[in-house]
Amino acid sequence: MSKNYLLFSFNGRQYGVESFFVREIFHLPYFTAVEEAPSYVVGVVNLRGRIEPIMDLHARFGHLSQGYHLSDQVILLESNGCSVGMIVAEVMDVVEVPTEWMAPLPMYGDTERTQSHFIVGEAKIDGNIVMLLDAVRLIHDRVKGDWGDLSLPESIVADSISLAMPTEGLEILKARAASYSTSPVYADGEKNRKIAVVRLANEYFGFELENVREFAHVDQLVPVPCCPPYLAGMMNLRGNLLTLLDIRPLLSLSMDSISTWFHVVVMDANGLKVGILVDEVCDVIDVVDHDGVQVPAAQRVADDEYAKGVVHHQDAPITLLDLDKMIVLQHLIVDEQV
Repeated sequence: MSKNYLLFSFNGRQYGVESFFVREIFHLPYFTAVEEAPSYVVGVVNLRGRIEPIMDLHARFGHLSQGYHLSDQVILLESNGCSVGMIVAEVMDVVEVPTEWMAPLPMYGDTERTQSHFIVGEAKIDGNIVMLLDAVRLIHDRVKGDWGDLSLPESIVADSISLAMPTEGLEILKARAASYSTSPVYADGEKNRKIAVVRLANEYFGFELENVREFAHVDQLVPVPCCPPYLAGMMNLRGNLLTLLDIRPLLSLSMDSISTWFHVVVMDANGLKVGILVDEVCDVIDVVDHDGVQVPAAQRVADDEYAKGVVHHQDAPITLLDLDKMIVLQHLIVDEQV
């Protein structure tokens, strides 16, 4: 048995939270301080018309706030109809963690826990110790017991963003807050899809996020002889062999530029679990199209058999790829001989 965890860095350490509770990830905006909120809630943001509280993990763990940075991100958690965003330094990967990798949190000599513990265990992932957080407790539990009064001085809560960065940075945060507050208006019959955007051979492509299992790095790629050029090889992904695909030949892209540090998008397609080699995982975006109406055909890809269409994001064209068409069984047949 295993669970998917979203890994992130905070205060120089790595943490993980079950991806089941993650509703959204966005860059830190300017937030508004509110009165009579729990001490760890440093403000609220308007997220497409919905007011969301923002939590400072330093305060949640019983420490003073350390201020914030332009590069910080917010992970929005949701449980039982309640939601809260927690500020982290960097969102890293989504990984599948088997239960045998998890160890319970040490008791540190305590026979009973009278306080609310937000770290429920530890896991060793790719050589790193990752603290596993309880999303439900983070959202719902109030701090009590002998931790004392964790309330931050009002001036720190109100000015912590202002003190952490120059005026230019504040303007960027305010611009983010303004953009997040806008709720997109969909016409009748339109729907919203999430797309993982990747860069490959200096072009941008998109995969349906519902097919993505996780993002990972390729530490060592083992070539397999007598395979087509798009079967790049195999890698060991936490004890399991994963087939790695180089889709550049399928998309008629240049093979001249070869990355020395690959990223891999682990995906499910046609019942197969495969890894797609890419130069960079760029973003996750929302794409709107009409029910029953195909996105216009992409024009850039020479062999557009695998292209659903093209969308534009931040003035860059992104070709939407049909993974199921790429991963058909006849393409995986190895019929060459040594």
